Amino acid sequence: MVGMRGSYVIFAILFATVALHAAEERVLSGTTSPNKEIVVVEVLAADGQSDFYFVDRLSGKRLGFVLPREQRRQISKVGIVAKWNKSSTRVAMMVYYGTKLSELLIHSRGRDGAFHEVELEAPDPLELYQKRTGKRIASQGDGYSDNSVGPWLDEDTVLLMSGEAKQVIPPGSETEDVDLGQYAHVYATFRAKIRGRTARVSDLRLIGPLTNKESGTFKKQWEARYLSGGD
Repeated sequence: MVGMRGSYVIFAILFATVALHAAEERVLSGTTSPNKEIVVVEVLAADGQSDFYFVDRLSGKRLGFVLPREQRRQISKVGIVAKWNKSSTRVAMMVYYGTKLSELLIHSRGRDGAFHEVELEAPDPLELYQKRTGKRIASQGDGYSDNSVGPWLDEDTVLLMSGEAKQVIPPGSETEDVDLGQYAHVYATFRAKIRGRTARVSDLRLIGPLTNKESGTFKKQWEARYLSGGD
């Protein structure tokens, strides 16, 4: 027969186990589908690495991985911005890693009920700039991704934006004499129309290069036009 002290010990162990389990799973804010049934959940393993899943809120069932196979449990400091279509069957995401890197991903729900990654060849704005102008942006510094997800134009088509920023350091300048906060920003906006497990890119537009100030103005205008009041 378990005494009162033993009961307290068992209760403490059970409470700690439940608390640990709760700490290992985290619903990412802003990822809930329009029908409120699907969310993205981060599951933290004992080794400190994370996996990200689509999860049915009612049953708790996992409905597929969010990250591509080669990235699972390989990256940290992950954040997600998600935009769903109205029927909650497709989602476009801007997945960012820390403050420098991000990528665009699209998932579609299959007949099996799980979400599967849609193959998307997002345009590289720097390559597009070089191809169209014959020029390259001279950069001796670092850079960062500047992607964004827009609204769904219909159940199958989403507006997306690929962006890159390159630090501009004039050749021959001394580091201490230049503003290291100056970047050249180049963007490519496009539509991605889903057909099965692939997405076809159309309406491709090149914007830039822009200065920091011009970039800020452009993004505010783009977000005000397409994202105000969005899901």
